[in-house]
Amino acid sequence: YTAERQERAALEQLLQALAAMGAERQIERILPVVAEQARTLLGVDVAVVGIGDQPTAPFARWASSGLAPEAQASLEAALRRPAAVAMGLLGPVAQEGQTLVINDLAAHPLGQLLTPALGLRTLLGVPLRWGPRSLGALFLANRTDDRPFTTRDTYLAGLLAAYAGVILEYARLHGEEVRARLLAETILDSAPVGLIVLGPDGRVQRVNAMAEQLLGAVDVGQTLPWPGPFRRPTGQPATDVPAPWASVQATGRAVQEEYQVVRSGQPPRPVRLSALPLQTGDQPLGVLLALMDLSYGEGVPAAAGGVDGPGGPRPAGAGRHHRRLRRAAPGSARGLGEPQSGAGLSG
Repeated sequence: YTAERQERAALEQLLQALAAMGAERQIERILPVVAEQARTLLGVDVAVVGIGDQPTAPFARWASSGLAPEAQASLEAALRRPAAVAMGLLGPVAQEGQTLVINDLAAHPLGQLLTPALGLRTLLGVPLRWGPRSLGALFLANRTDDRPFTTRDTYLAGLLAAYAGVILEYARLHGEEVRARLLAETILDSAPVGLIVLGPDGRVQRVNAMAEQLLGAVDVGQTLPWPGPFRRPTGQPATDVPAPWASVQATGRAVQEEYQVVRSGQPPRPVRLSALPLQTGDQPLGVLLALMDLSYGEGVPAAAGGVDGPGGPRPAGAGRHHRRLRRAAPGSARGLGEPQSGAGLSG
């Protein structure tokens, strides 16, 4: 009965540890949680977790729980010693996925690398992995009851490390996705031409500030109306031809035409509209619409409210005041041609 209660308590602690790790999304915040939860779950004095993507630096980023500040400095120095990494004490756990159990660290040939300043007596190490790829390692030292590490300890530490590997890899992928999205948004929003990205279903996925300065509010998540505000250069509605983006979707070929954008209460504005197919291999991803304002002369992009500078007129959206790029979001309700901050657009 006592053993059953102990196992149940260990399982509850493990589930609490997994929940705590899963609540974080940034690697720098996950690592300390892993170390703290491992120290609590296994009942040890010290827990250290480290990750790295280089064979010579498997612990490029690490966190600890239970170490005094001076001991942390000593540990960092030890982790940077080639002998500790390459000669078989810590490195193989992270690099080769080996499990390490040393119940008499002082007697180990490399034990003096860690014992003097850290006061470590016993050491358990388990790898952090994502599939076949090594991410790093989790180390536990000195059980609080001074007993040696057991097979059960190794099993619990392995379960915790396996879940930590999944969480860390998802955090890495999430970070890369966020960085890529921010880069794309920065590029789109700072472009001196209006840009609209349509998905394969023809719905607006992205729109930058310059496009909305030219067209007014664009309903993200919906299809663009045609002809909407677009008129032929003569001023006649372009009702006898399909929308340029529809032509691109049908043929897979780029389309470029010149139009007038006619908005209520504003003079007509000449624009060049380019519709370009987006695809990966044979898989269509959508259409990119590029709108170049020809108001200031052929080939010179500009926008309403432009500011004159030493280099001539520049688009108002190119300065520090233009709005952030908008993305598709559930419940979007504005349509192309609806008023935006008092500046309406009508078809």
